[in-house]
Amino acid sequence: VGDGSFLMNVQEIDTMVRHNLPGTIVISNNAGWTAGTNDTPGRPLGYGQRYEDIAVALGGHGEHVTKPEDIGPAIERAMESGLPAVVNVEVEQHAMPGQARFGGYSATLSR
Repeated sequence: VGDGSFLMNVQEIDTMVRHNLPGTIVISNNAGWTAGTNDTPGRPLGYGQRYEDIAVALGGHGEHVTKPEDIGPAIERAMESGLPAVVNVEVEQHAMPGQARFGGYSATLSR
């Protein structure tokens, strides 16, 4: 998930811990919330947030990754923990995911 999506649903880590639901959330963290190209003077989003610490604070497992070669081992450790886990992968700040356009769907839905 992206960092913005993670923060919009972060409370579900508590649900996972309370109900002993193992799962691993991998965050592609560009500190942009898909807004990296929208400059907002005086309101930087910041970089380097330790979102994996939220999982640890709630009783889960957390991993912080800054190098591509560490992603696989971090995911393996997270899955082997048997706990709800967050793997926070810092990616290049200007890395942007593709965005789907939904304009074409309205014509299909109106039929």
